[in-house]
Amino acid sequence: MIRLRNRDKEVCVRALLDDGSQRSYIEKNLAAELFLSPSRSEIFSQGLFGGGISPASEHKRYMVNVESLNHKYTTPLSLLEQQKICSTLPRIHDRKLLSELASRGIKLTDVGRDSPPIRVLLGADILGSILTGRIEVLSSGVSAVETLLGWTILGLGKKREVVNLVTLSLQNMDVPKMWDLEVLGITDPIEKKNESLLEEETLAHFKETIRICEDQRYEVALPWLAGHPALYDKIRRGGNRSFVQQLSV
Repeated sequence: MIRLRNRDKEVCVRALLDDGSQRSYIEKNLAAELFLSPSRSEIFSQGLFGGGISPASEHKRYMVNVESLNHKYTTPLSLLEQQKICSTLPRIHDRKLLSELASRGIKLTDVGRDSPPIRVLLGADILGSILTGRIEVLSSGVSAVETLLGWTILGLGKKREVVNLVTLSLQNMDVPKMWDLEVLGITDPIEKKNESLLEEETLAHFKETIRICEDQRYEVALPWLAGHPALYDKIRRGGNRSFVQQLSV
């Protein structure tokens, strides 16, 4: 948690520290709440996880004062405007973890079971100037890293937040395709054929097998689904034969 101040307007927000980002950002709505005026704007595209590249777009740049919650550190930062910083990120609420941190004199400010949005991202262009160099590795495997703005946690430890990991692999997939059988590796042999070709084969099958019975009824042999295992008739004990059904016309 950090405090952003602009003249007599201030707000406390959640910030994400990410040295994988070359730039630092502020949520667009937050810049409006603080009545920030852009100093300039930049047009660029962003390289995304997985190799994707976003379309080039304009990002306004703002100067804002950033403070730690205990008022011990304050600095002006230049942040780029971004519509949304990231998806939902849970806060730390593990009592055992918090107890171990307290035993080492470490107090986190971003704790609780609620998950307010991340509204500021501090990237590699800023992190180098706020890291103190103090790192505490906990028994769970996660690391507590001290910054001039407060302590933050790195690592997943023994309990993984699967919900946050899934978003990485699905970010470029349309929701309906998540239930597409082909995406899951389940394919029907008949779907492999072109639809028009299937129509032609079906029509040819009916022309070859249709006949008129003595009672002026039409008898047709229904086609089998391609690739389907053979079915057996309890009366005829037949093999993979076309089932004959009389249809009234």
